[in-house]
Amino acid sequence: MEKNKGNNVPNFHRNQSGKSYILLWLFLVCLYSVIPYAVFASSPILVETIIPRGDEETGEINPGAIAVTTDGVIYLTDPGRNRILKLAPDGRVLDTRGRFGWQPEEYDVPADIALAQNLNLYVADYNNSRLQMYDRNMNFIRTVPLENADEGVVYYPLSVDQAPGGWLYVLDTEQNQILQLNPQGNLLQSLGTFTELGRFMQNASKMQVSPKGNLWVLAERTGKILIFDRFGTLKRTVRDSSITSPVGVAFAPKSNYVLNRTRVLTRISSKDFFPEKTLALQLEESQNATDITAARGVLYILATNPPEIYVYRIDASRGE
Repeated sequence: MEKNKGNNVPNFHRNQSGKSYILLWLFLVCLYSVIPYAVFASSPILVETIIPRGDEETGEINPGAIAVTTDGVIYLTDPGRNRILKLAPDGRVLDTRGRFGWQPEEYDVPADIALAQNLNLYVADYNNSRLQMYDRNMNFIRTVPLENADEGVVYYPLSVDQAPGGWLYVLDTEQNQILQLNPQGNLLQSLGTFTELGRFMQNASKMQVSPKGNLWVLAERTGKILIFDRFGTLKRTVRDSSITSPVGVAFAPKSNYVLNRTRVLTRISSKDFFPEKTLALQLEESQNATDITAARGVLYILATNPPEIYVYRIDASRGE
């Protein structure tokens, strides 16, 4: 009997060990079923596709840049037809402005558009070396020439954005500088001539200002992003294998979102600027992603060929 009891001891431990393995396996199954939800629950979710549409007079739309108000009104540039468009939240064209020329409300490549404090629009009129300013109802206000008469320098605006406090920043890749203007459009200073900013600007293709007033300068060709303070001092470099062709960044809830022309979205932490996740966008193979903005807790992603606006829902807290 004692021998039998001795033989039962190892069996008892084997049974307990087997139960432990089963419990551990069940725990891991539950854990790995929850982790993906926890990690990806905050990922943008496609909720709507907006197709810009007008009448016969509007004709074909080939948008280049986008701005959106807090009530969902959409503004687009159409560089090929030298105009800007105002769209209802459902994509209907409400108004258009512009044609080729150099008079007020005429354009020679409207390269970018910025919505200033949800009130006024600034359009970068590239080859005319100026900004054109409208109110949100598309009433023309004035032009803002971009030149330094004392030095005989003319600037070509590729990007425009407004910082907190009303200062305007303009990306000029001809002179490899960023211009700082006051709210009235007067040139205050130019940043970057003989600095890290100036050297990087040779490849720059887009500039946007974060809610904290930092300048995000994107280089689509090199897949690189540099973040400068408002004085042009380099603060951080953002580079990741997922960032191959950055064309825009949206400063959105909790994270910042970098849009690549290759239809890939990279989410970047607003705390340490570390790339957290990538998302393959649900665009057609023929489409190119051209711009991105955030409003009302959603991302608006602009694509061409054919022109569509993809709306992705995100959560509701503040980003960088």
